[in-house]
Amino acid sequence: MPRTPSQSWPDRVRAAHEHLLARGHVDPVVAVSTSHGRFGAGALDQRWEVGSVTKLFTALLLAQLVGEGVVGLDTRVPDLLPPGTPLAEGVAHITLENLACHRSGLPRLPPGVLAHSLSRDAMRDPYAALDGARLVDSLAATRVRGTPGRTPVRYSNYGVGLLGYLCGLATGAGYEQSQIGRVLEPLGMGGATFADDCLHQGRYRGKPVGPWHLSSLAGAGGLRCSAGDLLGFLEAVRDCSGPLAPAIAETLRPRSERGRIRVGLGWFLVGQGDLLMHDGGTRGARSEVRVERPTGVCVVVLGDGRGGTARAAGMLLNPR
Repeated sequence: MPRTPSQSWPDRVRAAHEHLLARGHVDPVVAVSTSHGRFGAGALDQRWEVGSVTKLFTALLLAQLVGEGVVGLDTRVPDLLPPGTPLAEGVAHITLENLACHRSGLPRLPPGVLAHSLSRDAMRDPYAALDGARLVDSLAATRVRGTPGRTPVRYSNYGVGLLGYLCGLATGAGYEQSQIGRVLEPLGMGGATFADDCLHQGRYRGKPVGPWHLSSLAGAGGLRCSAGDLLGFLEAVRDCSGPLAPAIAETLRPRSERGRIRVGLGWFLVGQGDLLMHDGGTRGARSEVRVERPTGVCVVVLGDGRGGTARAAGMLLNPR
């Protein structure tokens, strides 16, 4: 249920945490930032796979590079690839902005990855073999749906993963180092990484599973960080503050609509933009981040690869 006025923040956080425990999550984390301070349940400094929440940071990296003049939102895919790289029809017209707001026309996954992911035991680490060369090769075999920038919003791991890879080419430092140096460190997220060190043990259907390694698609879901780090990021987004404030503001500007949802660079904005949200998932972990702009409440929920995390996040928000 949503929060009620009679509950204190510690009670609300405890109720959301107990909801996850009742669903079978092991050592889940719930954290909020409010006008009354921060409140949490679970280990706020424990590092987790955050899956597609990574896309918010990839979009922020793009906005930062635009501000630095390294690329433009209208920079096209072939502008950052070696001359003569084979591309399927339509790929040459995709811009970095199209990739960041899921209007590129690219499918959810690169060609062949879905079939591989569904094969026996492949879900243990379905993206690990997709290195940069294979990602670039896939662009020649990809069917683009519609006209980039005009096609309806279609969520694409492929698109945002490609965006991260291209941003890495633009800086010359690669995606992960560019993300760390230009976004994570300026945000004070010193514990965030793409490595497996000190990572929470993922679980799927109650059984331990290993983490996913997204290789060239790291920009779509490869980040590992703590609830405390995520909460600091959400506070910077809420307040549009800190060294990345102009880039943050750029990510929050709506680019398109899908029903009640507006899409910024990475972010999904509900209704008139009063609620910012994204979620993420690997086989062994689920993540939820929310910013409720009218109240200033920021929410982070981290749990196992099972249901209930979105419900827990909703328990800390006003009814909508």
